[in-house]
Amino acid sequence: FMSEGIKKSINKNIAQYAGLSHEERLFSLSLSVYRNELDESFQEIKINTEVTVTTHDPVMREKFKRMQINKNREINVEGVGLLASEYTLMATDSLYLHEKDFLHFAFGAHIKAITLTKRGLKKGDVARVIIIEEKSS
Repeated sequence: FMSEGIKKSINKNIAQYAGLSHEERLFSLSLSVYRNELDESFQEIKINTEVTVTTHDPVMREKFKRMQINKNREINVEGVGLLASEYTLMATDSLYLHEKDFLHFAFGAHIKAITLTKRGLKKGDVARVIIIEEKSS
C-alpha cells in the first residue's frame, strides 16, 4: 500500500506535468535538474559512484577512456514515469562530445533526452550530463 505522502507526491507531479507535451515534460525536468531547483514532490537519490562504459566501437571506446564519469544522483518523478540521472564528467585528455555519445545502455535503457553542459573539453575540464529516461510503470 502507498503512504499518504507518496500519494500526495504522485498527485502533485501529475498536476504539475498535466497539459504539457512530452517534449515540454522532458525539457522542464532537465531544466529543474540543471538549475538544481527540484520540487519537493520529486524523489532524489544520491548515487555518487564512478561509471565505466564498455563498447565495441573503437572511436567511442577511445572517447570514454579520455574521461572519468561519476553518477551523482537520480531524480524520480513518481506518477509521471520520468527518471533523471545526473553525471559529472572530467576530461583526462582533450575531447569533443555530442549528446548522442551518451545513448548507451550504461546510462539507461529508455533514454528520451540528454543535456550536455559542455562539448569541447580540455584535460581537467568538467561537464555535466543530464539524462532523462522513461520508466516503465
